[in-house]
Amino acid sequence: MGEKTLFVSLICSKAGDAMIKIFEVFESLKLKIITANATIVSGMIKKTVLIEVDVEEKDLLKMKIERAISALSGPYNLMSM
Repeated sequence: MGEKTLFVSLICSKAGDAMIKIFEVFESLKLKIITANATIVSGMIKKTVLIEVDVEEKDLLKMKIERAISALSGPYNLMSM
C-alpha cells in the first residue's frame, strides 16, 4: 500500500470469540483504522484492515500486530501485512 498505510489480512476460525479477540487486539494497539472488512470463506473468517501509520513506525507496528495476534490462543493465520 502507500507510505502511510498498512494492509493487514488474517484468517481465523468462525467459531467462538475469535473475532472479538482480534478486535480487542486492534483496539489495545490504538490503531488508526481507515477501513475494515470481514468475509466468511469455507467456515473461516477473513479479516482485512487498512491502517494509517507513520512511515517511521510502520515496521514497529507490523511487529506489534504480529506479536499480539500470535499471543492469542487459537488458530489464527496472519495472511499478509
